[in-house]
Amino acid sequence: MHSSVHWGLGIIIAGITSLYISVNFWIVGLIILSSIFADFDIFLRKYAQNGNHRMLFTHSIYLPMILILIGFLSSKNVIIVMGFSYLIHILIDLLDWGTNALFTNRIFGIRFLLKKDEHLRVPEIIDQEKIPQWFFVKRYYNSVIMISIEVFVSIIMFIILFLYIPQFWYFLAGYFLTMIFHISEYLELKHLSQGGSPRIKLLKH
Repeated sequence: MHSSVHWGLGIIIAGITSLYISVNFWIVGLIILSSIFADFDIFLRKYAQNGNHRMLFTHSIYLPMILILIGFLSSKNVIIVMGFSYLIHILIDLLDWGTNALFTNRIFGIRFLLKKDEHLRVPEIIDQEKIPQWFFVKRYYNSVIMISIEVFVSIIMFIILFLYIPQFWYFLAGYFLTMIFHISEYLELKHLSQGGSPRIKLLKH
C-alpha cells in the first residue's frame, strides 16, 4: 500500500492508543514511524531479489514480532503498540502486491493487483514494460479496492485524530506529503507513458 495509507493507519493506532495510555509528541511520533518504517527499505532495494524491496527482512513479520516480544518482556506498552503498528504495515501490504512475510524468498499475500496467472510471472511481465514503474502505479490507481481502502483509511484517520488526539493535528503534514508524492509519481509516470519527457526525478520502487 502507499505510504500515505500506512501513515494514516499510524495516526489511527496512535489515537486508539490514547484511550488506554497517556500519549505525547514522542509516543505518537514513534507509533507513526513504526507504521511506515518498513518502507524505508526502498533505499536498500539494490540488495533485494529482483530489486523488490518487499523481499527484504524488513518486510517480514519477524521484526514487528520481536518488538512486540520486547514490549511484553519489558512491560512497555508503547513498544508493544509500535510492534503492532509495524505488523499492521506488513499485513496491509499483503493486499496489493504481497511481501516476503515469512522470509522464505517467496512473495506471500492476497495480491489483489495481480491476476492469478501473473503471480509467478511478475519479473517477466515487468521486463516487457517500457516503463516498469508505470505497471505498478497504473494497476494501483485502476483498482477500486485500493482506492476504496485509501478513502476509508483517510476518513477513519480524520475522525480518530480530531476525536481523540486533536492536539497532534500537525502529524497530518506527513500524511499529505506522502500522498502528494504518490500522486506526483502517478502523474509523472502517466506523462512518460504517453511519450512525454521527464519532468521530475522518480524514486524507483
